[in-house]
Amino acid sequence: MALSLNNLKPAKGSAKRPFIIGRGHGSGMGKTSGRGTKGQAARSGVSGLRLKGMRALMLSMPKARGFTSQYTKDVTITLTALVEAFPKECKVNLEALHEKKFLNKSQRTAKIVSTGSINVPLHVFDIKCSPSAKALIEKAGGSVAAIKPKKVHKHK
Repeated sequence: MALSLNNLKPAKGSAKRPFIIGRGHGSGMGKTSGRGTKGQAARSGVSGLRLKGMRALMLSMPKARGFTSQYTKDVTITLTALVEAFPKECKVNLEALHEKKFLNKSQRTAKIVSTGSINVPLHVFDIKCSPSAKALIEKAGGSVAAIKPKKVHKHK
């Protein structure tokens, strides 16, 4: 069969039948034809949405839920948890805590508190410690190094 204008057809499944609106209540889209009742949007000649401009854009955007503080809080780590994670004498810093999954990617600070006991000499660097936790770590033969001071940028 020769290809000509009178026998052209779209590929099977590619063409969808148009939705027929406003052809009586038996069609399922009769009477008000999906426009609701009354008002400007129900009349012919209405263009676009009822909402115009920036408000329409704002209402169409996804809404943020909850709150994320710009000030990061210290992740609290107990001495018992430290001993379980580091059973031998070793150096404990933020990278080691990240490896042991105490901190996730967004968390950058931690604090060791004196809940539990310690019998392993751990050498803690750049991590905050409560005074009692520091005393227990040093009593077990470990050490606590001072935290590097953060650079403060002063605006002139």
